[in-house]
Parts: sequence; structure tokens; C-alpha cells
Amino acid sequence: MSKSWFAGLCAIAFAVLTFVGALIDSGPGGSYKASDVADYLKSGHRPVVFVAFYMALLGIAALFVLLAWLRKTIGDTTQSSVFWALSVVGAGVFIAGWALHADRPGGDRIRL
Repeated sequence: MSKSWFAGLCAIAFAVLTFVGALIDSGPGGSYKASDVADYLKSGHRPVVFVAFYMALLGIAALFVLLAWLRKTIGDTTQSSVFWALSVVGAGVFIAGWALHADRPGGDRIRL
């Protein structure tokens, strides 16, 4: 029996977990007021941030399962190696972006 149903389930899990995690995290960004940031940083926001973080981790794990299945489907070729390398880099960029978003409210104001 093919495991494609599990890869599809992982794709849906990645999409749903990422969306819901970002939705419940809801850190202030863009044009926010100082009072919005103060409200966000109250001690009561920590459980929500941790839940969103673990949802993101589960979503990334599901993404890696999907990408591993896709790599296996491509076969053992140069294309599969390039696909896997680009997939890992893409997932790493996603993780870094999520970390920046969760680390600082109003992350769009970070100056490098």
C-alpha cells in the first residue's frame, strides 16, 4: 500500500498548524501602539506563545515528512538531492522567520 495518504495528511497538517499557530500567536506588527506591545508582553501571553511554538514545530516536522516522501518519490537521482537541499534550506528560512516573528513583537521594525 502506498503511503501517499500520509504525505497528504502531513501537507494538510503543516498548512493548518502553521496557520492556526500564527493566528493564535497574533503578535503586534506593522503600525502598532506601545500599549499593544505592553498588552502582548504581559505574563499571560506566554502559554499562548508556547502553544503556537509547539504547533509550528509539529507543522515543520510534518513538512519534513512530506518533503522526505516527495524526495523518495523522485527517486535516487541528482534531482532528488537538489530537491532535498532546497527543501531543507527553505524549511530553515521558514523556521528563522517564525523565530524572528515570535521573538520580537513588531518584528518588521528590526534593523540589521
